[in-house]
Amino acid sequence: MRLLSATLLLMLTDEPLWFRLMDRLADLAIASLRSQVGAGASAVQLFDSWAGALSPSQYERYVQPASRKVFDAVRDL
Repeated sequence: MRLLSATLLLMLTDEPLWFRLMDRLADLAIASLRSQVGAGASAVQLFDSWAGALSPSQYERYVQPASRKVFDAVRDL
């Protein structure tokens, strides 16, 4: 729970850093998913551990944009 608390503190107190981190994590997820499909995977999954940890408004503001970026980037697969 400590890591979750530290992550929430970062999210709520340093938005510029949070959004840079989320953007980078989205880029890594995109590369990973595209690589998996390129290696022959017929299905891939993006796990979202924040779905039940945040209020709907927090999720929409802090997490959903990165998830949307990933889904948009792999839509052609």
